[in-house]
Amino acid sequence: MKTRKILQALLMISLVAVLLLSFAACGKKKKPAPTEATTEPTVMTEATQSTEATTAPTQAPTEETTESTEPTCEHPNAKMVVDKEPTCRIQGSQHMECEECGYVGPAEVIEKIDHISSDWIVEKEATCLEQGNQYIECTMCKTRQANIPIPKTGHTPGEWILDKQATNTEPGKTHQECDVCKEVLATAEIPTTGTTGLAFKQNQDGTYTVTGIGTCKDTVIYIPGAYEGGAVTAIGEKAFAGCAKVEKIILPSSVTEIGDRAFYDSGIKEFTVPASVKKIGTQIFFQADKLDTVYYNSDYANETAPIFGATWIRKVVFGGKKVPAYVCQGASGLSEVVIGKTVTEIGNNAFEDCTNLGTVTIPDSVSAIGEASFAGCSALSNVVIPDSVTRINKRAFAGCSNLYTVTVPASMTKIGEEAFSGCKKLQTIDFQGKQAQWDKITKGTNWDYMVSNYTVNTKE
Repeated sequence: MKTRKILQALLMISLVAVLLLSFAACGKKKKPAPTEATTEPTVMTEATQSTEATTAPTQAPTEETTESTEPTCEHPNAKMVVDKEPTCRIQGSQHMECEECGYVGPAEVIEKIDHISSDWIVEKEATCLEQGNQYIECTMCKTRQANIPIPKTGHTPGEWILDKQATNTEPGKTHQECDVCKEVLATAEIPTTGTTGLAFKQNQDGTYTVTGIGTCKDTVIYIPGAYEGGAVTAIGEKAFAGCAKVEKIILPSSVTEIGDRAFYDSGIKEFTVPASVKKIGTQIFFQADKLDTVYYNSDYANETAPIFGATWIRKVVFGGKKVPAYVCQGASGLSEVVIGKTVTEIGNNAFEDCTNLGTVTIPDSVSAIGEASFAGCSALSNVVIPDSVTRINKRAFAGCSNLYTVTVPASMTKIGEEAFSGCKKLQTIDFQGKQAQWDKITKGTNWDYMVSNYTVNTKE
């Protein structure tokens, strides 16, 4: 009986040990409550006492509760902390921090930001002569984002500066400068004060026309460029007709028109037609028998009536761009013509039937001789055509009955119809090129009609 009880006690102890080992292996799992052992009362004997300690009745252990866990923090008041600010060139970084639980989150990337544009920056100021420049840049990285020119400011006109005072015979001069760069912006002629006493009338546009000699007694008359604040632009019809004592009249550059018979039956001996003249009436020098020389600088041509045809003029000097058509047609008294270096063309019929014309000077600037331009000039004996001329047009020298020699340049490409017809005394054509070049020249029908026994000399 005793032995049995001892065995039961040992079995119980072994079971408790196994359970303790299981709890140790399972970690935090609940320890099972030890089973309440139902044991019989142990009777202690002397033998038992001598070999083992008396085992006290075992109480059932109380059931252990599961280990409790703190509630997780949801970081309701967490804040993002910037570690590195982003720029337009590099990324930034940030992390989250919770002040309640001390949680520090991982680093997060902050993407690069756009450029931050500055205001326009003037790199170079504009002037009246040169453009300026301005640009926009990023305020962080200083990268230039836009670049545009600044337009020129334009000149700032200053006051007019007097260069030369006008007199009654000569115009004055004045100019205007830029106040900034001093460049000359404009020049102007100050009209001559002119001869006093002349008669004027005001035109509808506020300009003035000279209508007569008025109270003036001068033999040399300077037409003023302005009168009572208005420009003098015209010499009226018959303005100086019958003024026998007037020998010379000088026009200003403001005059653009000369009326019919403006100098009819006057004592004028010399006259200049300025380049400004755009219109000339008929017979302006009719019966002005003392007229010797006219300097014709205008390109105006009447086209229907000759300007000098009804005069006994001796000499005309042309200084414009061309000799106008018909300009001297029928001027039987004309004996000398000078064609200036600025002239490039001789117009049609320009000197037709100038029967007293014996001398013509043509410079090396004229490219063409117009139709019938010298036709009927019976006094013309010798003609030298310069190298610049490439065309002699139809009937250019027809009827020049006393023409004896003609010099033709190697540049010639065309001789028009009847160009030398009726030149009965023509003996020699001196061609400045070779025979093969002469043969290649286009020659119009009857270019040498009624011309016999002439010789063409070439450079071979």
